[in-house]
Amino acid sequence: MNRAFMQQSEVCRRTEAVLFDFNGTLSDDETILERSYAQALENAELAPLGPGEYAACLGKSEPEIARDILTPRHATDRYTEFLAAVGAAYAQLSWRAGCIDKQTVEFVRSLKGQGYPLGIVTGTLRQMIMPAVRDNGLEDHLDVIVTIEDVAHGKPAPDGYLQAAAVLGVEPGAVLAFEDSRAGVESARSAGMSVVGIGPNTGESSALVARFPDMRSAAASLMRVLRK
Repeated sequence: MNRAFMQQSEVCRRTEAVLFDFNGTLSDDETILERSYAQALENAELAPLGPGEYAACLGKSEPEIARDILTPRHATDRYTEFLAAVGAAYAQLSWRAGCIDKQTVEFVRSLKGQGYPLGIVTGTLRQMIMPAVRDNGLEDHLDVIVTIEDVAHGKPAPDGYLQAAAVLGVEPGAVLAFEDSRAGVESARSAGMSVVGIGPNTGESSALVARFPDMRSAAASLMRVLRK
């Protein structure tokens, strides 16, 4: 049904560039991220994550998540070292974990081969995503990578998506974005972009041009539809 809808949609015909969120979208790594925060808390001898505590932070930037987790533990003075510990734990846990599916990699390569400008817009830190990007051979296929360090305001503000579109030289209305969270969808939509939802946490389907359970299924369907 998603494929049929996309085939009939004007969105595919007007798409000139494609942007991906990273955590939970291009990379199926939200479980690893949660474990990274849990490990950093344990190493810092702070109270463990409560039920649903990390899930409530989905879509926020890494600095925001770190502050949200440290605030109820009265440990915001340890923010810098805690965020560094999260990054170190993530690097260790995600190393060659296969978080980016092979079909997703092929989808990115296919889009690039057709001449679509591509990029990543993420609320995480550059040092956390680049190992996986390089390990999967994607760096040369991406024309822009905007991380939380590059913008004044993270998602749901549109800053990252607007900056990426400007770098690509494409009007926001001609960009198709892939997102897995409400904040991410709001960010891309506020920038004037069309959005494909990934997973169950993207909010109302009316805000999306299509929704898929994961990036693998999105890639399988859209590889035959997004054609220049």
